[in-house]
Amino acid sequence: MRSDDYTAHHICQAMGMPGFAVDPVLQSAGEALRLLLKPSFDPEICITIISDGQRVEARVVAARWMIWHLFEMAPMMTYRDQCELPMACFQEWVKSAIVSGKSAGTSGIAIDGMSVESILMKNGELVAQTGRAFEEPYFSRKLTGQIIQTVWAVLQDVNCKNALALAAGYEQVSLPSLSAPAPKMPIQTAIIGTEEDRIELLKAMKRQFG
Repeated sequence: MRSDDYTAHHICQAMGMPGFAVDPVLQSAGEALRLLLKPSFDPEICITIISDGQRVEARVVAARWMIWHLFEMAPMMTYRDQCELPMACFQEWVKSAIVSGKSAGTSGIAIDGMSVESILMKNGELVAQTGRAFEEPYFSRKLTGQIIQTVWAVLQDVNCKNALALAAGYEQVSLPSLSAPAPKMPIQTAIIGTEEDRIELLKAMKRQFG
């Protein structure tokens, strides 16, 4: 995949969401904090934490395989789960997210680590955003580790917990890996050629295989 295509917006769309920053879930929440975790050697994860002032809910969407390894951006199968979190934790994370400082040389793709893109919204309005396209792309590694650890402890889905455990390792947080059946890898077919050639070949394959 070309690095220009590997954006937070496209990654979230591949995982079945409307986008990274443009999402009704974020716009309709009283407060919302979203993190997109992009580990170097493990699948991408999106953590969305929303609050209506009375309760806090975390939603996790974890890609089953690395989107970065796709030939081109395409829909990716995911694991999903959600849980409630303590209000005090969320309020502390929001304060920390706003004051995150600069980190020179941070890019959207980590060679040996995990890059994190984040967005904080309040009543549908953008409060803060970090990531590869911004002058202040830094999101605290310590804060990322705290969020992962807290969400991991409450989630029920084993596959989501294991995805978070892998991501936690990049932030020097040790979480156990739980027993889960190995997912079956789908076979992907890349069709090279003009758009007309692709259409004709896909039609022929559909006629043959249904």
